[in-house]
Amino acid sequence: MKNRPFAICHVMMSVDGRISPAMTEALGDSDAYKSSLASIQCQTTLMGVERLPSKYKDEAPFVIASGAPIGRESINVACRSDDYSIIIDTLGGLNVELVEQREAAPIIVVMSQDAPVEYADWLTRQGVNWIAVGRGEVDYKRMVEIVATKFGVERMVVFGGGKVNGAMLASGLLDEVSVIVGAGIDGRREPSVFDGIADEGWDLTRLRLQGVARVGSGAVWLRYDVLSR
Repeated sequence: MKNRPFAICHVMMSVDGRISPAMTEALGDSDAYKSSLASIQCQTTLMGVERLPSKYKDEAPFVIASGAPIGRESINVACRSDDYSIIIDTLGGLNVELVEQREAAPIIVVMSQDAPVEYADWLTRQGVNWIAVGRGEVDYKRMVEIVATKFGVERMVVFGGGKVNGAMLASGLLDEVSVIVGAGIDGRREPSVFDGIADEGWDLTRLRLQGVARVGSGAVWLRYDVLSR
């Protein structure tokens, strides 16, 4: 097994590249998005906590007493599966009991080493997989190595939001980009497909067109290979 999974970023966006969940739902063609996602055949998913309803973050069933950080790279393998729902929650606090009611696959919570050790201990008691990597922010390169070597993930689909997509792109961890362009324009200051790359000298990532198809009632499905930087 290679040291990281094959990763496909799959999103639905407006013509101007916005990915607000409420807006993309209003675009319609959600069935086309779901069927295209199924055809990609990546059972493991990766997303940021911001893509989940706010109640999963706000209704945490525990109180942090000391806030002492985990402080070192740590891994808890509570259960194994053929597929997982990987959720980036940099500073911890996600209500996994609520999320597990929504997700069919076992969860892997990914945090930075700055997340509270009390939260990590609570996840362990709940029988939840978790990873703590990186100081200040999640170390994405190390994270994908761990999900490959410790959890056996070979393929995964990434559907952000924009900061997670951007971090995966900036770390050189995406192999394909798959975009459903819905028939609508947002025009507001909403998250875009790839956000958060602060380096002003950052060069664009070049892509090679793999395929184009009309899907649903008026959307276009674009698939690209990510070329090595």
